[in-house]
Amino acid sequence: MILRTVAALLLSSLLLPAEAARAQPEPLLLANQPAFSPDGAWIAFTYGGDLWKVPSRGGRALRLTAHPDRETKPVFTPDGKWIVFASDRQGLYDLYVMPADGGSPRRLTWHGSATEYPHDVSPDGSYVFFHSNRDGYRDLYRVPFSGGTPVRISGEYMTMEYYPVVSPDGKTLAFCRRSIPGGMVRGGYHGTQNADIWLADNTVPLSNFRQVTTYDGHDMFPVFARDGDGLYFISERDDVQNVYYVETSRNQEQAAARREKIRQVTEFTDGSILHLAISRDGRTLAFVRDYALWTASARTGRAQPLRIELASDTRENPLFPQTWSGNASEYSVSSDQKKVAYIVGHDVWITSADESTASRQVTRTPERETAPLWFPDSRRLLFISMRDGNREIYAYDAVLQSTTRLTDTPEDESSLLWSPDGRTLAYLSGERRLMHYDPATGAHTLFAEVYYPQAGLYQRDAFCWSPDGCWMAYVTNGPQYTEALSVREVTGAEPRAVTRYMRDCEAPAWSPDGKKLAFIGTEGGQRDLFVVDLVRPPEEKFAVDEFDRLFVAAPPRAASPAASASPEVSGKIKKATPEKKPPVEINFDGIQERLRKLTGGEAGEWTPRWSTDSDEIYFLSGMSGATQLWSTPVDPAGEKKRAMITSTSGGKSNLTLAPDGKTAWFLEGGLARKVNLSNKSVTAAAFRGETLVDRQALRRAALHEAWWVMDRYFYDREHHGVDWAAALDEARRVLPAVASDEDLAWVLGNLIGAMQSSHTGVSTRQPWSESRRPHKYLGFRLDPVQLSQGRFVVSEVLRDGPADQPQARLAPGEEVLAVNGAPLAASDCLDEILAHALGDKVALTLAPPTASGTREVGLRPLTSRRAYFDLLYENWVHHNRDYVKERSEGRLGYLHVRAMDNDALERFKRELPGEAAGKDGLLLDVRGNPGGHIAVHILEILIKRPFIYREVGELGKISENLLRSLALEKPTVLLINERSGSNSEILAEGFRRLGLGRIVGIATPGDVIGTGSFELVNGFQLRRPYIGAYTLEGKNLEGKGRLPDIWIDETPEDDLAGRRPQLDAAIETLLGRIQSAAVK
Repeated sequence: MILRTVAALLLSSLLLPAEAARAQPEPLLLANQPAFSPDGAWIAFTYGGDLWKVPSRGGRALRLTAHPDRETKPVFTPDGKWIVFASDRQGLYDLYVMPADGGSPRRLTWHGSATEYPHDVSPDGSYVFFHSNRDGYRDLYRVPFSGGTPVRISGEYMTMEYYPVVSPDGKTLAFCRRSIPGGMVRGGYHGTQNADIWLADNTVPLSNFRQVTTYDGHDMFPVFARDGDGLYFISERDDVQNVYYVETSRNQEQAAARREKIRQVTEFTDGSILHLAISRDGRTLAFVRDYALWTASARTGRAQPLRIELASDTRENPLFPQTWSGNASEYSVSSDQKKVAYIVGHDVWITSADESTASRQVTRTPERETAPLWFPDSRRLLFISMRDGNREIYAYDAVLQSTTRLTDTPEDESSLLWSPDGRTLAYLSGERRLMHYDPATGAHTLFAEVYYPQAGLYQRDAFCWSPDGCWMAYVTNGPQYTEALSVREVTGAEPRAVTRYMRDCEAPAWSPDGKKLAFIGTEGGQRDLFVVDLVRPPEEKFAVDEFDRLFVAAPPRAASPAASASPEVSGKIKKATPEKKPPVEINFDGIQERLRKLTGGEAGEWTPRWSTDSDEIYFLSGMSGATQLWSTPVDPAGEKKRAMITSTSGGKSNLTLAPDGKTAWFLEGGLARKVNLSNKSVTAAAFRGETLVDRQALRRAALHEAWWVMDRYFYDREHHGVDWAAALDEARRVLPAVASDEDLAWVLGNLIGAMQSSHTGVSTRQPWSESRRPHKYLGFRLDPVQLSQGRFVVSEVLRDGPADQPQARLAPGEEVLAVNGAPLAASDCLDEILAHALGDKVALTLAPPTASGTREVGLRPLTSRRAYFDLLYENWVHHNRDYVKERSEGRLGYLHVRAMDNDALERFKRELPGEAAGKDGLLLDVRGNPGGHIAVHILEILIKRPFIYREVGELGKISENLLRSLALEKPTVLLINERSGSNSEILAEGFRRLGLGRIVGIATPGDVIGTGSFELVNGFQLRRPYIGAYTLEGKNLEGKGRLPDIWIDETPEDDLAGRRPQLDAAIETLLGRIQSAAVK
């Protein structure tokens, strides 16, 4: 068992004393972010969330910080007296500076809604260079070392720039462009979303840009050689990460020639390398290799691990108490309605079904338990556990307090369901076998071959029993990813479909009278409640016939039985026997025509449950906005009407009904809640529990679970050709050194990155600091040149933002002299002033660009990061639309699709008629669109061609498409770039394949997989690709970007000069096509 092996490997590390000084015979694992002191004597680094420094030849490390929050990315100042670093002690990562030997830090940046990391200090010590996501993407900034307002020195919209480093003479800046700072974690990438290294003159803003590397894989972590005429960097050439050197003489012709002779410095044949640093004398390199710090000769490349002796207490207690109050993710109510089983903290608990908080913890494993289900005797409990490496079924006896394993297969078991008589358990084994288990004999038998993809990962609600236990209804697969509901007798025979095929079927529920089946089906993209009549309806009754029967004499009444038959009189009480259900009979003739839809609309329905009289169905639905419990009659012509039973605001799931049909249960707010179906009152089965959590055991379980998910449920069962077992071995090697969730995220990120796949990653759920204050966005930009000179001059006002309102409309060229009455000094940090400002109004004193005098305005700043990003986006779209209108002389329309989601689709439909009206063609732009699912819907609109025209009076002709639906029916061009990902790439493939027009830009990144997310046992979120996308020729779109017809890139120089070559090319191409069509 894999997990047991992991436990054995880690046991010794868990028993080490927390405060023992550790002299490592092996390299210290999880040390990170090295930085040389100017004299080369020390290397500062990050370890365990703190900053340390160690002699550059190895030795005992000294702690520099001990804050409970985290510090990272140390950078020495040129005089060696200070260290600049990033810390999240105020919520998100800001820049701080402290003495090089440790001490009280001083805060440098104050943006409460961005993450910022320092990378270098100017040779004269005046400025700190860093990258930040203040405007959504990564841009380059500099801030005075003495303090002040940061100045943005680069900022292409939708393009990443990061890792800025300054040349020894201070005249040149090197940086990475495109990809993301952590892009190298995903190994083996080749495409347009790769990171390249660029140079620029160190001016404000940067100027004279030139590209240094052009490799289609990642080139990252540049550092200047001592003479400033060359760069060392990390690259994955030959599919192995190594350090390389390239000459970068300011003589561009010479440099271009020398770049063809990029020199490999280190000669590793495997492993990963990150975070390159270089000593000031240019002789020694430092970097992170396979989680440890290494040094190497810059000349020969000879490398060795850095010996670090480190005495450190742990930041966390290995065990911590956890109190639960609610927090349940699943539940099961016993048949006697007196007990509730909960899944809380991924363990099984049992408690009373009333408001008592008494509880018992059934399982105490770090691994996940799920799917609790009581035995019919209300004494024993079934559940599924990962404790032995994959998902198996276990039984717990509440009287004996013992647990027994019931299955032992290589598959993942799921979806437990008892037969009505409680003698047979149905469950899924893996994705393909619907099984029966007999508790009396212990026999497991195959009932049906099925195929439910991902069934072992989630509990698939795909089958049910008939009330007499002689039939099962279950979902069967049809052509083209369709599903139908089929029935089959338990004793054998073949399944027979009772519904037509539709996109999805789930949650079948057989009526108590055996005559109907309800289920949730998806047609036209909507989840609705359906019912199928298994027998023909009875003969229609006529009122006149009922009236005639009133005159028929009734037969004589039989004599009453002797009173002695009464149990009370005889003194004998007969033992109760279970009510025998009448046998189910099914009339298959025309059965699919007896299918009816009971609900409609866009809300969606879940988990149908029958009333005991089979006249009503209870279900969950969002048709009122929030998810509520509803009932609907099966006969729409009857007296009963659809009714909403609950009105609470919380989300609801897992609906069940009590055997007597008088109460229903559902999960809401982490508790099982019981609703009286008559008076609609709701009570909760209270829960409170305490347990001890073993941090390291939980992390071990999370590691294995992440590996298991990607091992079994990754879209490519060959794992992109990666040795996935070896990847787990590497993660196991490092796991004993993990001392925090951030460390674990690093290990898991590398594990998942080894899959060499897009749409992957691990994210943590960490609360922001209570001291965090969101940034106040004023809605204008400051001129970077003026700001670098200590003046706060407006360069751009964002349309419709806080500074573009009737009561406060700023103009470019105005200078901000004071904020809330306090004069601004050149050394002031505007972000800091705004962070301390109270209330929802910011008062500005402004001076016009030419006239004398001042004026006062009051702004209501945005405090939502999302709202600010929306404002930036809308301004970008507005500028593009105006540009296209001007350059095409009003002949072309422009539409940008921001994302492939429902909101973007509705916006596209809303804007298309107006943007196309009176135009000769349309530019459709999906640059920067990360993907989603609506490509097919956009293509449905674009593909329509006229087939007839209509004409009404003097209004002129209109095509049937435009009159009755939505269509374009005009020439179009599609714009793409390296950030048009996933479903945008599918749109590009469809656009080309369907011959809709020319495509302009550069190739898309080749990140095309359908993905979902999975919450790991420790709360981390794992992105999980599970659907592949392929061309009609069978080529995988993953890893292969969609090519444009006209390849044209945009550079930082274009952005600086205000040029838009991609829009220019698209306009020229489309106008040319229109002109050619006119000539023909």
